[in-house]
Amino acid sequence: MQWPTPEELAKLQPVASEVNGEINGEAALVAAAAIRETARLWSGQGLFEGCPTPAAGLSATVYAWKGHYYVSIAQRFERCGGKRFRMLDWWEAFAVSPEGQVLARQPYGF
Repeated sequence: MQWPTPEELAKLQPVASEVNGEINGEAALVAAAAIRETARLWSGQGLFEGCPTPAAGLSATVYAWKGHYYVSIAQRFERCGGKRFRMLDWWEAFAVSPEGQVLARQPYGF
């Protein structure tokens, strides 16, 4: 899987909301796939304690590049009570197909 270089990434803009706050359906699908994968990978670590669902403690930023989506997952644990960050320097990034299949994980984000 090819990942954007730092220079290419700096030029990318997140997939934005469309009219009336609606988001692109593909962007919603790929964000959900990346959030599910993050929850699966980290569910045994106690990271989501206090959250009604693991997804409540996460946020996703979606980028489109070369026919795929790249999703950066960040901590938003203030939604679950307490501090926003529960792990220092932690995030996840995934390459996801337009159909919502997680293709690759970039463990150090992008």
